[in-house]
Amino acid sequence: MAMGWTPAQRAAIEDRGGTLLVSAAAGSGKTAVLVERAVQLICDESAPVSADRLLIVTFTRAAAQELRARIAVRLTEEMAKRPGDAWLRRQKLLLGRADIGTIDAFCMQLLKRYFAQLDLPPDFTLAEDALSHSLRQSALAQTMEEMYEDADFAAFASLYGKARTDDFAASSVLAFYDFLRTLPSPHAAMEKFCRQYESDEPLGSTLWGKTLLSHAANAVDSAMAILKNAAALCREDEVLTKSYLPALEDDMAFVIALKALIDQGRWDSASVQAQSYKAASLRAAKGADEGIKEAVQTLRKEVKGILSGLQEGVFFCTEEEFCADRARIAPLLRALARAVKRFEALFYQAKMEEKALEYSDFEHLALRLLCDENGGKTAIARQVAARYDAVMVDEYQDTNTIQAQLYRCLANEDESNLFFVGDVKQSIYRFRMADPRSFLQKKDTFAPYQPNGAHPMTITLANNFRSAENVIGAINDVFRTIMSRAVGGVAYEGDEALHAGIRDGYDGGPMEVLLAEDGDSDESGDAQMIARRIVHMVREGFLVREKGGTTRPCNFGDFCILLRTRSHFTAYETAMTLCGVPACADAGEDPISSTEAAPLLCLLRVIDNPAKDVALAGAMLSPMFGFLPDDLAALRLSCPDTSLYGALLQSEDEKMQRFAALLHTLRRLAATEPVDILCEEILARTHYFAAVGAMENGTARRENLRAFTAFARTAGENGLAAFLRMVDHVLESGAPVASAPPVLAQGSVSIMTIHRSKGLEFPVVFLAQCERKFYMRDAYDPVVFHAELGVGLNLREEGGLFSTVPQRAVCLLQKQETISEEMRILYVALTRARDKLFVSAAVKSPESYLSKLALRLEGQGGAVPYLTQNASCFADWLCMAALLHPDAHSLRKCAGAAGLPLIAAEGSITASFSESQDGQEALPVQELQSRAEPDKELYETLMRSFAAKYPDEALANLPVKLSVSELTHGGYAEQLQRPAFLQKEKMTAAERGTAMHAVLQFASFEHAREDLNAELERLREGGWLTEHTVRHADRGALEAFLHSAVCKRMCSAKKLLREYAFFTAVPAKYVQADLNERFAMQPVAVQGIADAVLVFDDGVEIVDYKTDHVRDGEILREKYRRQLLLYRAALEKKLSLPVKKCTIYSLHLSKEIDVPIA
Repeated sequence: MAMGWTPAQRAAIEDRGGTLLVSAAAGSGKTAVLVERAVQLICDESAPVSADRLLIVTFTRAAAQELRARIAVRLTEEMAKRPGDAWLRRQKLLLGRADIGTIDAFCMQLLKRYFAQLDLPPDFTLAEDALSHSLRQSALAQTMEEMYEDADFAAFASLYGKARTDDFAASSVLAFYDFLRTLPSPHAAMEKFCRQYESDEPLGSTLWGKTLLSHAANAVDSAMAILKNAAALCREDEVLTKSYLPALEDDMAFVIALKALIDQGRWDSASVQAQSYKAASLRAAKGADEGIKEAVQTLRKEVKGILSGLQEGVFFCTEEEFCADRARIAPLLRALARAVKRFEALFYQAKMEEKALEYSDFEHLALRLLCDENGGKTAIARQVAARYDAVMVDEYQDTNTIQAQLYRCLANEDESNLFFVGDVKQSIYRFRMADPRSFLQKKDTFAPYQPNGAHPMTITLANNFRSAENVIGAINDVFRTIMSRAVGGVAYEGDEALHAGIRDGYDGGPMEVLLAEDGDSDESGDAQMIARRIVHMVREGFLVREKGGTTRPCNFGDFCILLRTRSHFTAYETAMTLCGVPACADAGEDPISSTEAAPLLCLLRVIDNPAKDVALAGAMLSPMFGFLPDDLAALRLSCPDTSLYGALLQSEDEKMQRFAALLHTLRRLAATEPVDILCEEILARTHYFAAVGAMENGTARRENLRAFTAFARTAGENGLAAFLRMVDHVLESGAPVASAPPVLAQGSVSIMTIHRSKGLEFPVVFLAQCERKFYMRDAYDPVVFHAELGVGLNLREEGGLFSTVPQRAVCLLQKQETISEEMRILYVALTRARDKLFVSAAVKSPESYLSKLALRLEGQGGAVPYLTQNASCFADWLCMAALLHPDAHSLRKCAGAAGLPLIAAEGSITASFSESQDGQEALPVQELQSRAEPDKELYETLMRSFAAKYPDEALANLPVKLSVSELTHGGYAEQLQRPAFLQKEKMTAAERGTAMHAVLQFASFEHAREDLNAELERLREGGWLTEHTVRHADRGALEAFLHSAVCKRMCSAKKLLREYAFFTAVPAKYVQADLNERFAMQPVAVQGIADAVLVFDDGVEIVDYKTDHVRDGEILREKYRRQLLLYRAALEKKLSLPVKKCTIYSLHLSKEIDVPIA
């Protein structure tokens, strides 16, 4: 690249007039331009910029490291040209201090410096995902508990809980909080969204109404275009002119009238008009051309679908109904906002207690430092900005609105030292809250670059230096056809299209669309089709380019299969294996769940606690140590009465002794060394790192181990035990952990997601499973959010939930934004290819599928935005582009569409078909070897072993531990806690019992006898009892108890133990009466909790509260006598005092019932 810059690249490198936005297409060398600009700023002889006065922001840490390294290399080259230049030598040293990193890292450094201004602890750290997840859940639980005192919030929760759960209400609190955190001023935005519902603005004037009316206008325009094309077809046939044309003309008149009302913003009138549509029947058309007749019928059906969609999706309510819905939602949204504010406060407080902040906290707190309430720069912002002569931002299309404002605050006073690089067509991180609108707004308002022109300006780098001309031409043909400002964010024309940066005469052939017919829509047909093609290309020696411009025959490592998600990796790996093709799926596993980390994690558990036999066995049997199952069996047999670790210590086997010695050494290290150092020591001493590298896909496996060690470095700051607790929490809760970067396995076909492939390139790319439907479920949630339209809620009536105008408008915009991002994801996928590009899909009935697409294209006059916006998968877009391409004859033939308006093609796109399974040539798997005869002696030995019976089989079904309730009552049904919002309703008998036990557990009997209500209120304020428990406590039963003889004995006891837990053991015969006599005395652990234990000088009394509704105390005595006797046996053993009395107190009968103990 440095040998010859294009004019646009050179302008981006050398321009010093002011702010620049560089719109850099895929493969255009944007990183090289960024590096060269930084180097030339440093090396500028007239006005050099010191390296430590550069601020360069990148999207990932890996990209930051690469940038710093490349700048260092270029500075070394410049030093070689100017060997005596002391300035350059100093800059090489200062480069290590330069702020080159992610925006999160920069914000963290800023907060570390100005922590006092924000009341932050000076030693705060980044909250690990697992810790953050735990704190969020705790804060959420407390928020939900408190918010059910708010009647409006309870009403909000009841909308979606269906009287069963409050999970959706809780998730809505989190979703609203997370959404607001992407905005620069969350509280101001929240207030704005609430006021939208408190306005009396007419529906057609609201943002919601305008959004739906705009959609309706586009829909009727599309319907009109289809009707005109249908009418033109009718006029080609005299019979259809008489039979079908009048109905089409009536439809056109209806659409024109509807469009006029929509354009005038007259909601109710447009709604009445839309709902009045009833398609007139087409008259019989005998003798008409069947092909034209069928086409017209299909086109009219399309129009009917569009108008029906307007009836159901836009004009589904009147202005009056909208106003009623708006008034009903207003208090509910206010309540949700209050819940979010409370959650925010609790969550932030919890993070402060842990001295840990999230990434979003870094950005918001940094913005608070740098930006005042009016959007102006603070004094601190001016101080910080003065440290930088240039602010350069890479991947600007993936920033959010907060980051965009931060960059403005970091610029100089006239904001002339900003340099942004990105490509809006590659903005694919919406799920990380990236917002391409900041990029688009600058691109729309900045002037196109002109030498000596007025800044700010936009420079477009259109030359692609990655892909061959054949690939570039095909990509341009696809996106000129389907990408537009409405779908994708930009009009794909002029410099937005790719231009070949290298013209070396190489031609890898057309882009190929591979369609497999698969009746089950199973990925296996697609996978096998790709596997066969890869094998064929390698056998035939398909030529790929080397960097020097030469070519060579391809190998398996030149291929990459891209998928939208990881869910079907296995099918493609299996297909490759069946073909004898080495393949590596980049699963993007989190470091603690990877296969390679499992033995290391087992060993860490053993180091922490050697008594964990399962973890010890896992470590010993793993590749880390290589013990065999027979080794462990022999070890266990040698010492059957002790733990596995105890047997290990007593073993005389040399290999076992070496392992025990290593374990002893590692346990000593764990007492003093951090967890990450301990991990490195384990990897070095066991040679496990080297062993993993020798396995298949060893490079990727090693990266997983490095990622695990890096995770231990941050999560293991509080020692090994705390680290393992954190790991357990992550595994149990499913909390996310960052995965390792993608690693390409040499000589193997790479299988990865499109997102993981960003920034990579491959000689041959297969974009597979293009028939997969776009994920749209989030756009149909009952509660949805949008930065412009605010919050949309569904409401409930007796028949269930129903849509409201705000909810439908937000969903519509979300769907449009999702579709646009899917278009950009497709662009990223196709631009990964250097020499050859394939796209594949397995669809049901390709002929029917293609004919429907072709008719839509014909009816609209091409792939217009309304049509592409309603696509459901990549295959729809790709087949649209192929059907309109001059070279895809076979596709149009299959579709029966010879008259489509073809594009002026730049490249070549062809299509081929493959039937799923039947009649296919067998996959080139290796021939099976002849079947060996079994070893009869071994066979008989195995059969005898399998037929052997375990001598202690009777113990297999005997539980190791029981509760007293399970033992005395033969098991119990677990009482699930009722969701918080249902606590407004009547309590069940079991819940009443729990409430009464809670009061008796915590209440001061002396205070309660004086004033029961005051004592209950004290317990509620102290957090011992919930409001719900206090409200429903049976005060009559409590008053009777407080004045009973039992309560008086409790108050006079030397010691009163409440909810006293104990463990004991009983002979197995009490658990299983029919147990073999040989096992009758085997001990079984029993766990119980005594409600109250009264300790006197000469003995103990046990009191058990019962809330059962019975008529006679004798029933309770018979039912619970065995339980009380078990309590007696256990407590006499534990307290070393005799139990002289066992009492049941019936709260229902207000009666003391004596249980005989003799």
